[in-house]
Amino acid sequence: MIVGRMFEGFDDLEIAWRQHDEYEAALNVISTSCNDLAIFAHDLLKVTTEPKWGTITKFDHRSLQGAHDLLAAAWRYEFLNPTPRLPLLPENQDFRSGPADMAWLEWLRGELTSWIKAPLLVRLVQNILTNQNQPLGYAAEAKLAIEILDRFPAVPWLPTLREANLTDLTRYSKELLNDVVQSERTE
Repeated sequence: MIVGRMFEGFDDLEIAWRQHDEYEAALNVISTSCNDLAIFAHDLLKVTTEPKWGTITKFDHRSLQGAHDLLAAAWRYEFLNPTPRLPLLPENQDFRSGPADMAWLEWLRGELTSWIKAPLLVRLVQNILTNQNQPLGYAAEAKLAIEILDRFPAVPWLPTLREANLTDLTRYSKELLNDVVQSERTE
């Protein structure tokens, strides 16, 4: 996890450092949840396409770092913003001195569970896991980041986040297209 400002306004970096301490656990929640949903889909539909989906358990942490950092920032904004729009927490709940790490991971589990209704997000994670450190994986990382930014429209994201991911998506999409063209020329 890279700790830094992700959105305009108050961003509690003390809590971000506590999320940093739970980075490995959070990545496990993301990968395991998406793997479970992929396995469920395979079993439900009895399909044999994408046989590796749902099976990748070891991965380069950097491949999910961007998605993690955006989800962590979305949680900070929604739950720790000093001027929340809705009463999301009990009045006596103060994450700055209490179980922020537990609340963060619990929220993350719930968020990932809700991805059963957002299959594109699960497909992107599976593409990331099965194509780590390759153009298709990098393109999926950028697309997942854009989808997460769009999933939390109330967060005043820094504009550079979208711009950087759109640039990466364009770059790696072009690389994929060039790879396809090159392979067709050699056949």
